[in-house]
Amino acid sequence: MNKRFYLLGVMSFLATMMFAQGWVAPKITSADYADVKMSSEAPGDTTIYYLYNIDGDGFLTNGRADNHTGQTWNTHAVISSTGHKIFINKYEVKDTEGNVTVAWDGKSVYINNWHDSKWQKVFAVHERNMFVDYADQADNYPAWEMIKETGNIYKFRVSESNTAAFTAEMTELKDVAFMGFDIYDEDYVQDNRKALTPMIDVLSEEAIANACITWAFIPEATYDAYQAAVANYNAAVKLGDYIASVKEKYPEVSVTAAETVYNNTASTAEQLDAANTQLQEDVYNYRIATELVGASNADPKDATSFMTNADFEAGNADGWTIDIASTSSKGYQGDSYQNGEVAISNFIQAWRPTYNVDSNKLGDGKMYTTVKNMPAGKYKIACDAIAVFQKAGAPAVTGVYMYVKSGDKENRRDVATEDQKPQHYEITFALNEQTDIELGFVTESTTASWIAADNFKLTYYGEVTDPNQPVLEGLVEQYEGEYPDLDDVFANAEVKEAFADEISKSKATAEGFEEQITALKAAYNALVASVKDYEKLATAIADVTDYQEALTGSFPKLAQDLGDDLMEMENKYEDGTADTDYCETIGSTIYNKVAQYIAENEKQGDEVTALIFNPDFNKGNSGWTWNPKNSADVKAMNTNNPVVTAYHTTYDCSQTITGLKPGIYKLTVQGYYRTASESTAYEEYVAGNIGDICAEAYVNNISAPLMNAFDDYYDQELSSGSYQFEEGKWAPASSADIAKAFGDKKDLYLNTIYGYVVDDGKLTFGVREPSAPRDACYSTFDNFRLYYAGVDPEAVAVVTNKLQESADEIEGAVMSKEARDNMANALAAVKSASEDKLMSSISAFFQSIEDAKASVKLHEDLETTIELLNNAILENEGTASKERLDEAKNLMNQLQTVQVTGCETDAECKALATAAGRAVTAFRLPEGEASEENPIDYSCLMNNPDLTEDTGNSDKNVPGWDRGSCNGYKQNTFSSYGAASHLYQTVVGLPAGKYVIEAQGAYRAGDAAGDASRYEADPEGDKRAWVFGTTSDTTVIGYLHRNSEYALTESLHSEARQVTINGQSLYVPYSTGSYVAWFNAGYYKTSIEINVPEDGKLTLGIDKPEYISADYMNINYVHLIYYGPTIDNSISEIKVNSAVKGIFNLAGQKIAAPQKGLNIVNGKKYFVK
Repeated sequence: MNKRFYLLGVMSFLATMMFAQGWVAPKITSADYADVKMSSEAPGDTTIYYLYNIDGDGFLTNGRADNHTGQTWNTHAVISSTGHKIFINKYEVKDTEGNVTVAWDGKSVYINNWHDSKWQKVFAVHERNMFVDYADQADNYPAWEMIKETGNIYKFRVSESNTAAFTAEMTELKDVAFMGFDIYDEDYVQDNRKALTPMIDVLSEEAIANACITWAFIPEATYDAYQAAVANYNAAVKLGDYIASVKEKYPEVSVTAAETVYNNTASTAEQLDAANTQLQEDVYNYRIATELVGASNADPKDATSFMTNADFEAGNADGWTIDIASTSSKGYQGDSYQNGEVAISNFIQAWRPTYNVDSNKLGDGKMYTTVKNMPAGKYKIACDAIAVFQKAGAPAVTGVYMYVKSGDKENRRDVATEDQKPQHYEITFALNEQTDIELGFVTESTTASWIAADNFKLTYYGEVTDPNQPVLEGLVEQYEGEYPDLDDVFANAEVKEAFADEISKSKATAEGFEEQITALKAAYNALVASVKDYEKLATAIADVTDYQEALTGSFPKLAQDLGDDLMEMENKYEDGTADTDYCETIGSTIYNKVAQYIAENEKQGDEVTALIFNPDFNKGNSGWTWNPKNSADVKAMNTNNPVVTAYHTTYDCSQTITGLKPGIYKLTVQGYYRTASESTAYEEYVAGNIGDICAEAYVNNISAPLMNAFDDYYDQELSSGSYQFEEGKWAPASSADIAKAFGDKKDLYLNTIYGYVVDDGKLTFGVREPSAPRDACYSTFDNFRLYYAGVDPEAVAVVTNKLQESADEIEGAVMSKEARDNMANALAAVKSASEDKLMSSISAFFQSIEDAKASVKLHEDLETTIELLNNAILENEGTASKERLDEAKNLMNQLQTVQVTGCETDAECKALATAAGRAVTAFRLPEGEASEENPIDYSCLMNNPDLTEDTGNSDKNVPGWDRGSCNGYKQNTFSSYGAASHLYQTVVGLPAGKYVIEAQGAYRAGDAAGDASRYEADPEGDKRAWVFGTTSDTTVIGYLHRNSEYALTESLHSEARQVTINGQSLYVPYSTGSYVAWFNAGYYKTSIEINVPEDGKLTLGIDKPEYISADYMNINYVHLIYYGPTIDNSISEIKVNSAVKGIFNLAGQKIAAPQKGLNIVNGKKYFVK
């Protein structure tokens, strides 16, 4: 059979149902088929129907489908027992102005279906598949020729009127490609009732006989009545089956009441389900009363069967509730993991990806089930579980607990494992009376990203005199299992002894069990804390050992002193005499001792790597600062391969050492960068086109690129992840190969950089990629080492030559005479400085270069200023006053002169630029005098304030604005998805006074449902995007409205999303078009007030410096309104003498994040609405 284009279908969902006595399975019949009228105005009356496949006995909907391409999507068009609402309208195409470009041909239609909370079109693709979510993609065909046959039966064929270019395959298929499926197609899986097969062509009698391509329109009322009848019938079948099962397994249980409901064919599904539930409760209570009788410690009874879904072998998580915040995936998981004899396979989980090690943790909540009506007595619940943060080298998690709860009593224990290595956990507990048991896992401020559990087993041991006795016995068993031999445990000796005493007391206790439980738990918690203390002490011992080894050459006396310290630490560790304070502080005490000694005794040539904490990343990220935090994907440290690798991302990995002696310091680090994929990067390297630098090392103000990946090589083939670029030359790329290569050859890819430390004794160093890298850009680094070069002439020359190179780069540029003279004088001062003044002279030289660069930028910006002023003069030549034109022309002459010769001072240059800005603005100022009573819209002084689309979405540039990352620029809005973003412009020449910046825009924290959930939990949270204004002395911000803040009871757009907030079903915008609808209705406006000083300069825009997964921002406009020269200067008395880093309130107290009102951030005033 010649196969072509068919949609999958299912056989009747009723085929496998048992026959129910007295109950007749409902059917769709020809009498239910609707007559859909065709006319020149509208093919179909746009009434809502359900589309029924007659031969397949199912309704059009969506689902995953086996198909000819081998790929499956959840948006395949399929048939099932329930369907989507649909309506039909004529197929015609209009341009953006509403003009018809493809007229209706009298027979072609759109099939619109309600999918994903919006109307979407059903369409075909040339691979012979069909989907329900048309989005104007290429090679998609949404137009169907609707063919009516006798008896209100319809067929749908791919229409020739489709505007998408027909592929060769579609050209062949279009005349015979019908909507439907073939039950004999080899791709059709009949055993999978939700899987459908794609369409094939209908060219032969055999194909026509097998094709399920006839459809009927079923009215809503008919469909609803049919579904109600189906629900009644299914409930009856279910109840009938259960009654028969009970009669066979539990003849002692009465089924009379259930049979009465079952035999009444007028019973509703609700009545039938209620009878079924009551019968199940009767059976359950009967089993409780009979199966657990006689349980004891000697003869325990397995009560696991009273749990729902204890082992998840059914392939679902039915019976369990997972209410844990910040989960990306929760429920059943079919994978398998084994750790010795402990294994999980088909389990329940709560999971979140670990892209960001700083924040990607599970939230608070519970994963639990309830066991109903269990008798009083002793129990044990056991399971196998995983609780971990899934990042190599991550510490054991905290805040995950296995728990059992009945009434107000709860028993719990910590759960923490290695990744993919389940462990066995048990809790012994007791019930005072017959009651329900809630059991599972709870998270509280956890550091875990993944919890998985399987193989739950509930055991009953019979009634007890005191319910606290089995709890105490269970704790003794648990604690002794965790610490079977205290002689092997490193902890404080007194704490271990106290714990052992409480264990002995617990075993001997005959009464007062509750009090002993409290005492035993306290002793156990103290032991756990002491074990953690001694782990810190062990780490400190390892660090001091490293110090001693590293310092033996340069600082032998210090190394000898550390030997004494090391002996004391080891003795305390082994004999258990160290207390908590000692364990907490000894590491920092030794480090401070080392730092002070080196600072006082370091001499030229000494290695001072000991001052770097974790220079080889063997302790993961500990000691290193990463900026931004979203660069967490850089932190690819692995316990076995401790190196840093970074792929296509911006980052800054740094560390700061204080208390150093002034002088030159030499830093070495192994590392390289690669500009693109291996082959592309090597081709560029050979051609001399190195491209962008993907990483640079730096020491304070001095930086240098890392080596290129092909500047060096490893001379042996590696196991994996390496690239051979020449004979006998490999560039290692995987973390395993890099770690091996760097370890084998300490001088491989060795970068050396010199920097200077001044009198403040501070040295900040590291590796960074400060700008957005190109695709496939890659860098890696490891093994920092630091040396003190003092005032060694060669080292000084390296630093000064580096600075001189920077100065030479701008030597020929136009700058102020002041800046040029300062740079020359600073260089002369370096050459003549005495040793004690040399570092401060070098620092002054660096600063003079930075000032000169700023001066060059000032003069370069004059070109734009000149262009703006010249355009303003030309545009207003015939309309502006002679006085204003003469003033502008005079400024033009001055600007053109200093653009060539340079100003005397930078202040003069700034003053000219300000004057020119005012002159340009003067030509454009709106009429009228602004005041509080008469504010005037000054948006005309901005560039593109309404974000009017100019270049289109493909370019994504926003005319008139500088911007960071953006997701789209279309329909006259700016959007940013899952990325940091910054949209801003600077307006100059403004009259001093009060301004209001108004923006219309929304921020969504995650997808629509996620934002709604987070908004419901904390309407004031997730403040990640804001409108801002910045002048020379202050910054004011106002947070954008949250997406869910304007959730409405009725949708304003077809592409809005339906969400639930506080139990109410509401609509929020989701697509660009839907945001425009909300904007047009006046929602999502944010305003801030700011005072512009006499310099007339204001930078304004939108900022979203951080992001979370799937978050989104959409901006419609940013406007500027002037309220006149009367300045409310109520905050002008807040003065900051020095720019102290951090965020402070008006009381001078440091705070974690900006609060509403006035804040002081890094010495500047910020006002937050």
